[in-house]
This record gives sequence, C-alpha cells and structure tokens, in this order.
Amino acid sequence: MRHRIHVLLLLSSCLSCIGATCEDHDTTELCSSATADCTWYDGYGCYATKDATKATTSKSTTSSAGTGSLTGPKILVLHGGGGNALGTRSSEPFQQLMNSLSGFQFVYAQGGYPAGGGAMWIPDPPSKSEPTTSAKVADASLQILDDIVRTQGPFYGILGYSQGSAFVPIYLSHAPANTFQVAMMYCGYLTTTHQGLLGLVNAASPFNNIASLVWMGGQDTIIINAMTDAQAAKFTHPVRLLDVNAGHALPLTTSPTFAKVISFVSNNTATAAHQGKDSQALYPPVAASESSTSATPFKMSVPLVGAIVALFLF
Repeated sequence: MRHRIHVLLLLSSCLSCIGATCEDHDTTELCSSATADCTWYDGYGCYATKDATKATTSKSTTSSAGTGSLTGPKILVLHGGGGNALGTRSSEPFQQLMNSLSGFQFVYAQGGYPAGGGAMWIPDPPSKSEPTTSAKVADASLQILDDIVRTQGPFYGILGYSQGSAFVPIYLSHAPANTFQVAMMYCGYLTTTHQGLLGLVNAASPFNNIASLVWMGGQDTIIINAMTDAQAAKFTHPVRLLDVNAGHALPLTTSPTFAKVISFVSNNTATAAHQGKDSQALYPPVAASESSTSATPFKMSVPLVGAIVALFLF
C-alpha cells in the first residue's frame, strides 16, 4: 500500500509538470508572471520570449469581462514608458475600453528595453540636450512588434499610450502600408530627443492616410497638449479629442470623450483584410489565481504513461 501511495504521488507530480508545459512554440519560457522579456501570453501558462516565432491559439471561445473578444478584429496595444503589458491590461481605463469594445481582441505588447519592473519602447537619450541620431536606436522594440504582427496578425488597429503613443508613428513608418486600418494615440508626442526616429516619421507621414485618433488631457502636465498636437499634425484629418479636465491617462467612461472614441471605432468598420483569425487566449493572463481555475492542456507521452502504469501494478 505504501508503495502505491508513493507511485500515486509520483503520478500527481508528473501530471503537474506536464500540465505546465508550453506547446507549439519554437522558443518558450515558463513563468508565473510577466517579465521584461515577455511579449505575449499563449494561454497555456507560458510567455513567449522576444525571439519566439510561433503562436499558440486557445480552443476556448468564452470571453470574460474586461478581456475583449477572443475572435474579433485585433488591436495591438503599446504601454507607456516604464510600464508593462500586464499592468496596462489590468488598469481601469483599459478594462473599461475592452468592455466597451467587447467585439475586439486586445493584444498587449511589451517594449524591448527593460526598465525596472517594466520596459521602454525607446531607450533614454544621453540627455535631453543630446538627442540620439541613429534610426536604429529602437530596433529591439521594432523586432518585437514585427514578431507579434507576423505571428498574431492580421491586426485592425494599433493603440499607444504616452511613450507607446509616440512609438505608434515610428512603427507605422517601419511596417508595410495597410498593416493596420486605424491608429489610436493617447497622450502622445514626437520623439524630438531621437532625431533618427523622428526622421523616419517625417519621411513616412501621413502613413498612407491611415484613419487616426489623437487624444489628450487638458490637465496633462507630463505631455503638454502642444506636444500632442505636433504628433497629430503628422496624420491626415485625425480625430482630435481633448478632455479639458483629464490628465496623463486614458479616458474613463465618465469622460465626455469616451463615447467619441467608441464612435471612431464604429465608424471604421474592420475590412476583410483586417479581421482577426482564430480564437486567441487572453493577452496577458488575468492573474495567476484566475488562470489556475481553468483547465490546462497537456501532453503525456505513451512511454511515460506505460512506465507509470507498470510501476503502479508492480
């Protein structure tokens, strides 16, 4: 009897290990929370590292509050400087936005330059009076977005906040035309301290006349409205929204501009070329406690099953 108990414990341990195995990735990393080099979550308890080239899709089609759809058109989200994918997704403004755009999938990317517990899309220049001049200063972040677009596309839109907003026109200048149907920028600016990147933006503007929305808060003391207006000028007839009482954050549903954001999306119905494909897992996971309540797919090899059974019978 004691021997059988030991075998059962071994079986339980093996099942637990196998249940946490990543599937269908070229390069994967098992982790319990978002880290600086995580770019997207596959729904199987694993985050793909920056050099991952394959995506895993979930068989589930059930969505929950604050996650958006699992099958609709996709919006690629770029966090603010020093932020991260997980924190952005769980923030109240994005939860409210996802609830209001429940027919869309939200894919949260993470910048290529670790900074504390978060990341930057562009590394800081030596100083504000000494701007960078290389157009390759943010190549790591461009590569991350390229990988996500390639493996998770097609995408309907790209949405950025603060430094993520500043990176939107940079990525539009880098990606092929019509990679996105719409661009949405919140509290953004032009990268005047990165002249090489700004040169790319100036050369590519107005980005094939992509439909664009530029939002700003009248009380934003971090990125003043004049800086955001300069970014808006790079686009053709952008929808320019100003909440005079808001600061440096996305609008909540209580903002008079929130309904106009939803109208912008509604007025730009996703074309066939920008529809989402397959059912995707949540990006990133809601939380470890919530994800632990769902069944985790796993694979067990036939030899392993046979060995366990043989031990039990013995």
